[in-house]
Order: sequence, then C-alpha cells, then structure tokens
Amino acid sequence: MNHIHVQILHIKYYLGFLDVKLLAINHLKKLSYFCQKSLVCFLVFFFICFFLSYNLFAQRPTFEENTEKTTPLLPGLFNFSKQDSTMQNVRSLKAPEFFAESYRFSIKLLRFNTESDELFPVFYRQGLFFHRLKDKYPLKLGITAWNKPSRTRVFFVTHPDSMREQRRIYTAVRQAQKSNIVGAQFLENGEHIFFAKTNPLPLNIFDKEEIKLCKSSLYEARVSRSVWFSASPVQIPETEDYSIAHPSISPDGKYLFFTSNMPGGYGGTDIYVTTKQANGTWSEPQNLGSQVNSPADEITPFYHEDGNLYFASNRQGGMGGFDIYEAKKIGDFFEKVKNVGAPINSEDDDISFIINDSKRIGYFASNRRGNFDIYRSNTLLLNISRNITDGGADVFGQFNFELTGNVFDSITGQPIKKAIVKIRDIENDDIRIGFTDNSGKYRFIVQNEKRYQLAVTKLNYQTTKDYEFSTFGILRPVSVSIDMLMSPNTYRFRLNIEVIEKDTISEIIKKPIPDARLLLEETGSKEVKEVYADLQGKYTFDLQQDKSYKLTVFKEGFDISLPYRIYTVRKNSAQTLDLQIPLTKTIQNKRRAVIRAIVTDTEDGRALIGATVGLRNKNTGQTYEGQTDDNGVAIFVVDTLYNYQLWAVKEKYQANDYIDVSMIGIESGRVVEAILPMRAVNYKPVPLTFTLPSIYYPAGKITFNEEVQTQLDAVAKILKEHEGLKVSIFSHTDNTDKPKANEELSRQRANAAVSYLLKKGIDRKRFIAIYSLGATKMKNDCYKIQCTEAQHAENRRIDFAIVER
Repeated sequence: MNHIHVQILHIKYYLGFLDVKLLAINHLKKLSYFCQKSLVCFLVFFFICFFLSYNLFAQRPTFEENTEKTTPLLPGLFNFSKQDSTMQNVRSLKAPEFFAESYRFSIKLLRFNTESDELFPVFYRQGLFFHRLKDKYPLKLGITAWNKPSRTRVFFVTHPDSMREQRRIYTAVRQAQKSNIVGAQFLENGEHIFFAKTNPLPLNIFDKEEIKLCKSSLYEARVSRSVWFSASPVQIPETEDYSIAHPSISPDGKYLFFTSNMPGGYGGTDIYVTTKQANGTWSEPQNLGSQVNSPADEITPFYHEDGNLYFASNRQGGMGGFDIYEAKKIGDFFEKVKNVGAPINSEDDDISFIINDSKRIGYFASNRRGNFDIYRSNTLLLNISRNITDGGADVFGQFNFELTGNVFDSITGQPIKKAIVKIRDIENDDIRIGFTDNSGKYRFIVQNEKRYQLAVTKLNYQTTKDYEFSTFGILRPVSVSIDMLMSPNTYRFRLNIEVIEKDTISEIIKKPIPDARLLLEETGSKEVKEVYADLQGKYTFDLQQDKSYKLTVFKEGFDISLPYRIYTVRKNSAQTLDLQIPLTKTIQNKRRAVIRAIVTDTEDGRALIGATVGLRNKNTGQTYEGQTDDNGVAIFVVDTLYNYQLWAVKEKYQANDYIDVSMIGIESGRVVEAILPMRAVNYKPVPLTFTLPSIYYPAGKITFNEEVQTQLDAVAKILKEHEGLKVSIFSHTDNTDKPKANEELSRQRANAAVSYLLKKGIDRKRFIAIYSLGATKMKNDCYKIQCTEAQHAENRRIDFAIVER
C-alpha cells in the first residue's frame, strides 16, 4: 500500500503542480504494476488514467519554444529527470576541460541533509536559508487533497554545517500554506527579502481556465526572526500573465534577476533583469541575451557583488543534466559564459549555486546521490582575476599572517594598556579576544580573503565602534598594522543648586530665595551661563566631567555670594552634587565679609570633604565650627572689625599649624580665601593644642633619679603614640653657678635625656635640634632677685617644642 501511496503522490506532484507529463506517465506505469491484484487499486488507477488523459489533451503549451506560448503556466522549476536531462549532453561528460581545474576546489555534503530534497540555499547573515520538500502526504483522493499542494518548507540553520538549530520559517502571505516558495534572496542588511511563491492550485482541477491561474509570482517582505511578514507583490511590467521564480537582487537593490517562461526568449525558461527606477517602480524586464540564455532552460540566477552572474542550465555541451555556469559582466552585458566544471558540476543536476564575497565558500544543490542535497564548495586556489572559471596560471591560496596595532587615548595620545581587543570574522561570526600589553600593542593571526571587525573596550573608556576591514587582494604573507583610538567616558554631572537665606554666622533659616540670579563660568573656556532660580530657589545645571567652574549668586537686597569653585572629576558613572548657597541680607550699619576656608590634601591638592574647620575671633575669643562641603569649602560670614584664626581637624589627617586671617579694614562683601593644608597620616593625629610636658631636675645633678625617669617615660610614651611628632629640645639650669658651668650642665642633661629616650625606642631622627641654654631663658626673675628654692626648681628643666606633627 505504501508503494501505491508514493506513486499517487508523484503523479499528483508532477502533473498537477509541475506540468511534467512524461514523468507522470512513468509513475502511472509503476502504479499499474502494483494494482494488478486489487479491485480498489484498479478503480484508483482508472480514475488517474481519466485525469491524465484529460490533461494530456487540454492543449497545454510546452516549454520547448517559449516564443510560441499563449497560456501562462508554471515553468519547469523542478523538471529534473535524470534519464532525459543526462542523455542530452552525456557526450561531454568526460571532456578534459571539465576536470582541468578540479584540484582548485573541494566539495562537502552538509550534515543537515535528509532523505527529502534540500535545495535553493540562501545566505542569511552567518547562516543559511534552504528549501526542503515534503516526502509524504496523507492518502486522500478528494478535491481537498489536490487543493493543498504545498510541498516546500523553508528552514534556517545558524551554521551551514550543523544538524542542530534548524528553524522553520513561516511566510505571512495569504494562502501561503497552499503555495510553494520557489527561491529567495535577502538584501545585504538581512531585513528585506525577495522571494517567489506559487499561487494555490484551483479548486476545480478539470477547469482549464482555473488551471491557467496556477503560476508563480515575486514578492518582497520584511524579515523578523522566523517570520517573513508585510509581504507585497513585486509589480514588474509585462509579467502579470507569466510565471516568475528564482529572484536574485543586487546588493544595492537596483537590479532584480529572475527566471521566467514569458514569450520572446530563446526557449525553455530564460533569465531576465529589471531595474529599479528613481520613483521606486521596476522597469520592463530585459532578457540577458544569447550569451546567458539558450534554447534549453536557464534557472536559479545568483548575482555576485563583483558583477558576475551564476546560474544553472541544461544546455548542450554540459557535463549532464543541469550544470552551473559563470558569466562575467562587461559593461552592460554578460559575456564569457563558462561551465564551472568538476567537482561542483556532475553528470546529474547541479543548481542554485551561491558564493560568498571572497568567492572562497559557495553552496549549491545537487541530486547526484538520488535526491537533492546541499553541498558546500571550497575554493582552495582562487585566480587573481577572482573568476572561478579562469585558468590556474595566476591562482593563490589562503594563508595566515600577523595583524598588529596600538590602542591610544584620543585626548592624551598615551597608549592604553590592558584594553580588551575583539576581532570578529564576519563570514562565520568567529570572535577572538586579546589584550593590549604595557605599550598598548595587540596581536592577532588573521587570514587573507576575509572580512573582519575590530572593537576595543576598556573601563572608563567608550567602546570603539566596529572597525571593518578586509584582507582581500593580499597575495602573500605580510604584516598589517591598524591603530585604534579610544575616547574617555564622559558621564553627566548634575549640579543641584538651592539658594537660601542666611541670618547669622551660626544660624541658617531654611527659607528659599526665589528668582536669584546664578552666574556659572567654565574657567577653561571662560564661557558664562546666566540663569535664574525658580520660586523655590532651585536650579539644576548639567556639567561636563573634568572641567572647572565658578558659580556666583546675586539677589537684590542680599550680599553677593562668594564665588564657589566646582571641579567635576572624571568617574565611570553619572554624578550628582547638591549645593546649598546661603545669602545674607545687606545690613547698612554693619560691615560683613566672608572667609572661605579651603581644606586640601598637601600631597595632591585635592579638596577634603567633611573636615571640621574651627574659627576663633582673636579679639573676643569666640569660636565657631563648620564642615567642608563636596568642594572642601567651609564658609564663615565675619565682622571686618576683628582678626581671626583658623584650623582644620579630620580623621587620619594632620594639620601642621593655625592659619591667621586679618579682616580688619577689609571692604564689606569681600571674600577672603584661606587654604588649610592637611596631610594624610597612618597614625593618630596630634591636635594643634597639644604640648609635651617638661622634665625637671634636682640641683646640680646630671644623673636621673626615679622622679626624672618617670617624667622621661611619660614623654617616651607620648612620642610612641604620636609617631608623626618631631621635636626640638631646650635644656635650662638655674643661675646658682657660673654661666659656663650652667651651659655645660644643661648640655650634659640634654644629651643624657636623649640617650635615655633612644634606649626606649625613639628614633634619633625625631629630635630635630638640641639647645643648651644654661640660665639664659629663665621662667622668673631670679637673675634680678634672690629666689627661693622652689623658684630655682622651675628653671632646672628640659622643654620639648613640637616642630612637626
């Protein structure tokens, strides 16, 4: 029963769909053999004979001479009878010219082929679209079975030699399930497709007029993953009544090639071209002429971007059946049509040849194994002319060579080390990754006859755009160098301003000042932007990174603000700074000015955020405190009748001394800047108010008693706790002896004290200087009067002066 089923399907396909009567009769003979002993089968056989006889005498035209056609029908798109097509040119099969250049090519059967027919490969990005013909149908003899003749299925495979990831493609065209896709090709971007689709068979297969409507037409559509959608017919003049199939579009979309059985050709099916006009319409098609077309059938054209045309033909003089030919375009005409020869062509049918940009890799369909399969062809040695049919005198192969280059910062011009460099083989989507060395250099091994893309990524830099280059035309191994520039990231810096009213030095009233005038100056370019705050006293600036700005705020009835300095540091993310700007009402009878205290790191000069700044009125003794903002600035509004002293305190930072600021006589509204340097320390900071205790000695003694040792041990403990302290030593005596004796005694006491501290582990470098002063610097008036013992004891001492904290 299965054999009967298969024969019926063949008869239905060849007669109803392809109009190939000889093949249908051949399968009818096979059916009669299986029906000799079955009554049911005999009735089926009778019905098929009746149907076949009707079609044989329905005055259908043939394809022998399409100049005489009057009825539009399907061309013989699948008319591949190995017996008939091979016999017509088998005498040429062993011609030596077909094998002269065969060593330059190799072919490979792709693994996704099945027992069904696979044909019409189409390039799509790094993969392939291909057609697969269904091989089984349910056994139905009614009209509904004949009305659903869809036999082709379109698949996509991400890797041409893969058995996996085959994805079915659906065509969003009305009644597409009753039609067949007969060839397709994409434009270069892969989002626009041209394809041929047969119209569905008529409901009444015995109506000659309905059968005339069964033809193939061209469509164009958009592509999204597994669906071809928004399909619309391609309107080509003078082709409405004839079949059109196997479209091939030029990469620029200007020329559309196709196969048709329209009258006026050279016989069988011919290849035509239509040109896209300036208004978007297609021109009247032109036959490609006698160089390309012949009295036989020419099908499956493929237009290469270099201007060559590849097609299949069963003309005389081939290797057998349909062979693949190459035609070179010279001017507006295709000439020098040549058979591509073995191993691509064979004694069977070889069709639908496509080849990549470099002409190194091609795909075609062949039924040399019985059914149609898709093969891959590799051009091992390509002629320097880039025509695959040219002789082997000037051929060259593929080889590897070194690609090098350097990556530089586009602003500084400095090399960028440890950048990630990616290189992509566009043809097979192979991606490799490398890194630049310490000199910013990268290296890759690449191959000639390829197209590549380079891209570089690095933290804090913008990823470069894909740089595309080709290695076409490189005939021998050479070293190629490509340098890349990277731009630093520029993230947005948002500055949120809030202008509020300030009443006194220590008290801020959270009351917004509307419509304050804000003046922002970019200090590098001197570009000034003037804006006004809103009713809530707010405004937001968008600043550039790595820039320096100065901001001043004005409002009638208020003192002018101090100029705020804003530096936007480069970071690998967006930044936001919120800044409150206080304004003080102008007072007629009181002179006010501003001290702008800036706390900085002594090593790199950057601002220190969150430091505590102290302000002391040196005349009244009143003190105030403030915190530095994100710019390292603390603001104090002061009276111009006094002088002030400033200091800064911050964890893990050390200030060396106080800063005195004289404000007496300063003009009202003036801003005075004071820099408070601090250095980073890895020990406990020493307050500016801190002093070391003095050491007191008994009269006339050099050696230490227990009390002196206790005092020195306390000093040693302090020096160990505060490792940054460096001191000078001042040794004193009373005036009970002669000056020279006093000076010598003070020197011996100082040396003894230093020796003791050194034994306690204190570094000698921490003692900056030692002074033996004798009785020259006494605490009291003992050099004028007779002093008591207690008064003399105050002068027998060693003092420590802090030189560095």
